[in-house]
Amino acid sequence: MMRFWLATIVILLLVPFSYGQASEWATKAPMPTPRTENVAASIGNKIYVVGGFAENGQTLNTVEVYDVETNTWSIAAPLPVSLHHVGIATFNGKIYVVGGYLVGWVPTNRLYIYDPNTNSWAREKDMPTPRGALTVQFVDGMLYAVGGQSDRTLGTNEAYNPATDTWTAKAPMPTPREHLASGVADGKMYVIGGRQGSLITNMDVNEEYDPKLDGWTRKGPMPSKRGGIVGASVMGTIFIFGGEASSGTFPNNEQYFAANNTWKIRQPMPTSRHGLSAAMVGNQVFVIGGGRNPGLTVSNLNEVFLPREAIPALPPPGAPPPVQQPQQPVPAPIIPQPVPMPQPEPAPIPPQQPVAPPQQAQPAPPVAPAEPPGQAPPKEIQEPQQRPVPSPSPIIAEGSQVDFTMIAIGIAVVIGGVAFAVLRARRR
Repeated sequence: MMRFWLATIVILLLVPFSYGQASEWATKAPMPTPRTENVAASIGNKIYVVGGFAENGQTLNTVEVYDVETNTWSIAAPLPVSLHHVGIATFNGKIYVVGGYLVGWVPTNRLYIYDPNTNSWAREKDMPTPRGALTVQFVDGMLYAVGGQSDRTLGTNEAYNPATDTWTAKAPMPTPREHLASGVADGKMYVIGGRQGSLITNMDVNEEYDPKLDGWTRKGPMPSKRGGIVGASVMGTIFIFGGEASSGTFPNNEQYFAANNTWKIRQPMPTSRHGLSAAMVGNQVFVIGGGRNPGLTVSNLNEVFLPREAIPALPPPGAPPPVQQPQQPVPAPIIPQPVPMPQPEPAPIPPQQPVAPPQQAQPAPPVAPAEPPGQAPPKEIQEPQQRPVPSPSPIIAEGSQVDFTMIAIGIAVVIGGVAFAVLRARRR
């Protein structure tokens, strides 16, 4: 009998701590070229990763292809020019790459279309407004290019019709932003997060664009304020990954439900990153590349998010869901990279090294992406920033952590079992 109760105690102690710990993430074959500020899009079972920065600050035209079925990488035809911070989307089996920055942080309005059947790029009609760090989506056969940065932060919204090779100006986004993300649900485009020129301006803004009405509506804010992020649309919901602040990069993975305007915090990425790319194959989201620390850092990481449920159960109408504290950015180690950061208008101004809050064990100076000598990004000087704080938006807490109710039950059963064993021993 004593052996029975000892075995029961061990099992009950293990159950609470194993409950809810199954990971929704897996690591896949790394990308051949480490980079950041790259973009990605999928066609069939293949993911195309385009452009970005190399570790030395070189702007890339490299295109690498990940085969989901074989977990291998190959090379595709390079971009006609080297670009970073571009917008990317797919339509009718082709990849559309628009805007971004040329070498020297020169904003461009070029539109390139890649055909995987011929492994070739074609240049189509230029976008009216040159800009980088924008977000793009196809909705009902039209490509919408929103936000970004030129000599200032933009709310510009321009639509491209592939059938006629023409661009049309649309209602501008109410809140100008760059380094933002977006997704599509129920025929509408949701533009989320971003910033306005520096890391201290990270935003939680969520604005819905309805192409049929050519109008915008403010929606529930993202749980955390983040820029340098990426989005992915999965069965009517939108996931927002990563980001950066001057104190570090984010592992955040937050899911927006357009159907009832609520957010859910999901399991964070295994590796915090910004300037990353994401592409969906089936219901899997592959999050590739990006920098582990603020500024010019790179990686070749390829991590896949495998949600246990494509659309988790929604809360009952009118029921206030519990609020969970968003993950904080992971402090970045100090990396001595003195990079000049001029203001975008007059003469260059050398940056000041920020001092991180005293409570952080490893304060990290913000570092901007570097170009070859004499070239600098059109960005404001970054200053120290407080850690992002959660918004009052309705949030559904992710059930991936330890269930403390189960722990309490387990402890109670253990105590009862020990008491029973003691009583049995005394009677003998």
